[in-house]
Amino acid sequence: MNLFSYRGAHIRRLSLIVAFGLVLVACTGGVTPGGGEPIGVEACGESVDPFESLCGRAMEGPTGLVLVVGDTVVDIDADTRHRIEGLPDGSGFVPPAEQPIWAQRVGSDAVIGVGDVSGRWEVFAVRQGSPQAVPIGFGSPTPGLGGVWLRENISADECRLSKVALDGEILSESASVDCDVSLIEETSVGLVGVREIDGAFSGVILDPEDLSAPLFELGLIRGIFGSRVLHQAGGGSDFVVLDTLTGEEVAIELPVRFGQPSYGQLSPDGRYLAIPFKSPLQVFDIWVLDTETLQWTRAPSMPVASGVKATSLAWVPDGRLIILLTLEPAGHQLATWTPGDSELQVRQLDDELDASVAVWCTTNECR
Repeated sequence: MNLFSYRGAHIRRLSLIVAFGLVLVACTGGVTPGGGEPIGVEACGESVDPFESLCGRAMEGPTGLVLVVGDTVVDIDADTRHRIEGLPDGSGFVPPAEQPIWAQRVGSDAVIGVGDVSGRWEVFAVRQGSPQAVPIGFGSPTPGLGGVWLRENISADECRLSKVALDGEILSESASVDCDVSLIEETSVGLVGVREIDGAFSGVILDPEDLSAPLFELGLIRGIFGSRVLHQAGGGSDFVVLDTLTGEEVAIELPVRFGQPSYGQLSPDGRYLAIPFKSPLQVFDIWVLDTETLQWTRAPSMPVASGVKATSLAWVPDGRLIILLTLEPAGHQLATWTPGDSELQVRQLDDELDASVAVWCTTNECR
C-alpha cells in the first residue's frame, strides 16, 4: 500500500500488508477531461525548502485514469462516479462510515476488502471494466502472481494462508503461517513480508510452496527488482541490494537523511523503483532508484511539507508515475510524471479520495 493513510486504527495492521500499491490506473483513451479544473500551478524553481503543494505544469488533455476509491469507480476524464455493484450495503467510507473498505490492484484487476465489526474481512474481485464485484473469500488480502493470498487470524497463535484466483478457484490450500509476519506482495523471488516481534521489525521472504520455510531473512525490505532485493538494516541506515541468485551484496547510500522509506513501486519495465519517504513532521518525499545504475533521482516538486492526510503512488503501463495526495489546505491533488521530465503535470481534484484507491487498464494501450 503503506506509505498510505487509512481511516481508523482497526485497519493499521492491514496497512502493513497493502502498503505497496493502492493506485491502479486505467487508460481509457480520447475522452475530453471534465473532472476538476486544472490547478493554477507555475513552473517550480529550485528551492531549499519543501513545497507546500504539488507544483508543475497544469495537466492538459485526457489523463486516461480511472480510479476505484473505496467502493466507487471514479473516471477522472468523464467526471463520473459509480458505486460498484455486489458489495455489502453501507460499506463505503463516505458518511456514515459504518464499515472499513479497502481496494488494491491485482494484476490488471482489483480486489476490495470489506471489514465487519468483528474485524473479519470479506474479499471481492472486480474484473477489468466490470461494474460487478464477486466474492472470493475471507481474510486479509495480499496481491499474488495470478491470484490473491488470503490470510485469516484464527487466534493469537494460529494464522492460515490460502491463495485464490479472482474467480474464486482455490490455487493453494489453506496452510499455517507465522502470525508475526504481515505480507506485502508475492514476487518472482517469493512472498515478501514484515516480521514484528516485541515491536522490532525485520524483512522476510517466504517460499510460496512451503510457508514454514523462509527463503531469506533480511533488513526491512524496500523493494524487489528481478532477482535483487533492496533492504535496510534499520532506521537511518544505508540500503543494501542483495542478489538472491549469487548472494552478492552492494551498499548504496540513502538519498536523503530525513523521513522513513516505505516499500517501493516498480515501474512496468522494471527500470525504476519509486520509494516514498514520510516524516513525522508531515514531510512527504519521493525518490526513484534506477535499477540498472543504482543512482537516485528525486521526483520534481519534492519534498512536500503540508498536512499530508493520504498518499497513493503507482505506475501506469505506459511508464508514467501517478501521485495522489490529500493535503491541508491544498486538498486532493493528482500528478503524473515520466522519468526524465523536469516537471510534474498536476490537476486539482474535487473528488473525495480519503479511502484507498485502485483501478484497471481498459484499452490496448495499457496491455
